[in-house]
Amino acid sequence: MDTPVVELKDVSFSYGGPKVLEKVNIKVEKGDFFALIGPNGAAKTTLMKIMLGLVVPDEGEVKLFGKNVKSFRQWHKIAYVPQHGGQINLSFPATVREVVASGLFGKNRPLKGKSLEEAVKKALATVGIEHLAARLIGELSGGQRQKVLLARCLVGNPEVVFLDEPTSGVDAESQQEFYDLLDRLNKERGLTVVMITHDIGTACGIANKIGCVKGGKVDIHENTKDITEDHIAEIMGYSIKKQRTK
Repeated sequence: MDTPVVELKDVSFSYGGPKVLEKVNIKVEKGDFFALIGPNGAAKTTLMKIMLGLVVPDEGEVKLFGKNVKSFRQWHKIAYVPQHGGQINLSFPATVREVVASGLFGKNRPLKGKSLEEAVKKALATVGIEHLAARLIGELSGGQRQKVLLARCLVGNPEVVFLDEPTSGVDAESQQEFYDLLDRLNKERGLTVVMITHDIGTACGIANKIGCVKGGKVDIHENTKDITEDHIAEIMGYSIKKQRTK
């Protein structure tokens, strides 16, 4: 079996008070679509930042591609869109092409000239927005901007993408298009996806693993075909009726 993309062993964390995460164990394998769900304030974002080495746990071990996160250096394998990552300064005079190209800044193997243009063109084509390349970012809809951010992630050809509520503030039709695109990239290209979402229906529909974050614990469900939206909602203490009317 391949080395896990992400592995957490007995990870605990607090902000100086009670532990918000306690003895968390997670394995994300290559090709997984791993959805993290849970109530507001359940420390989902904190957990994702721990996975990425942005937050240091009080206890436990974090590994990326088999390396302790403290010594991990192959950051070109990883792309990350943080929460509210879609809040772009719409008055900034940057084109879609320029925003996508910025995803290569600071990478271990920077591209220039023709190689840069080809990488940007490929990323735009992957998410289906080649026709928007010359448009200013401020002229796009919310759904189109989300695709630009995903293309910016993909331009460096990562092996795993981390997405923190990537469709927040986007209309329902654009959300579905975005999730369908992620599903295709996962299934057809083997892209590993780790995503925080409040959409239980989406999590049950496209993820092969679901991590339910609640009360400092993370319960992992791997047989997602055998679980239902109602079951997950019950586990998480959500209002099922409310979830369905979103």
